[in-house]
Amino acid sequence: MKVLVILAFCLVALLAYFFQAPVVQNEILVLDKTLVASISERTISVVDLVERIKLRSGGIRQQMASEQQKQLVLNEMIAREVQVIAAMRAGYNTDPKIIAAFENLMVAKLRKNQLDQLLNEVNVTDNEIAAYYQDNIARYTTPAMTRFAMIQLALSPQASPEKYASVKTTAEEVYSLAKTLPDSINGFGSLAAKYSEHQASRYSGGDVGWLTSGNQGQFDAVIATALTQLTPEAKLSPLVQAIDGFYLLKLIDIKPEHQKLLAQVSGNINNLIAKNKRKQIESDWLLSLQELAAPLVINQQAMQEIDLSNTAQLPAKKQASPLLPQG
Repeated sequence: MKVLVILAFCLVALLAYFFQAPVVQNEILVLDKTLVASISERTISVVDLVERIKLRSGGIRQQMASEQQKQLVLNEMIAREVQVIAAMRAGYNTDPKIIAAFENLMVAKLRKNQLDQLLNEVNVTDNEIAAYYQDNIARYTTPAMTRFAMIQLALSPQASPEKYASVKTTAEEVYSLAKTLPDSINGFGSLAAKYSEHQASRYSGGDVGWLTSGNQGQFDAVIATALTQLTPEAKLSPLVQAIDGFYLLKLIDIKPEHQKLLAQVSGNINNLIAKNKRKQIESDWLLSLQELAAPLVINQQAMQEIDLSNTAQLPAKKQASPLLPQG
């Protein structure tokens, strides 16, 4: 019996050492059997202790006696509570950053419990995918493209008749030479470098690259019209007179219009429709929360007076009431 008394005394001494205060039987524990401990204004309930023991059961040696197991977990819970009390007395529960972190946790929990379920129920049907494909067919269609070469012999609209005749004669001579070029020559070959005044293309055989019907408007209308008449069988157009001179035009290649099949893009369309649906669901959900939180008041004058280039002169923020429990 003496040995048991000594051991009990030692246990109490150890607890007093670790928690820097004697273990006191609080009066509330005598009256309320649902509690196992009380520290200042905070309490540890029987339910809390049992739940924590269940969580820790995998980490506690099975051979440990039941009383030891309960006391070990209770000690851990007491240690946490005294730290919480100390933190609140230090004013951490009024720290704006901690309050913001706490609010973020609440928002995350709210979204998980309310919004995520709605988002997970989003479904996209095959009919919706097909309808979107047809309504946005231009997005999945590559227009026909033409690649051609040119030689420009510049002529001012105010040129004299003699100058006009001279440039036209040269253009006709170059056209005759162009008709003799073999098909292996890219565009006009060296003729462009020798005669063309179109600086962007003269050193690449007159090749101006790929054009669609939408960007042929950068050239004179008569040139754009002549381009539409070029075919693989008639690659060289007749001599074209435009407002700024004479042109030789030659077809290099054609890419026909290409349309992606629905099967090729259905996956992307499905994701896009689902994304748009989720955006709408979230927008409606936020609007419902805003209606519940009404009234919402926005100070438009304050908004207009905010000078983002001079944030040092912003008015001081008024401290809001703390949202966390008080110590």
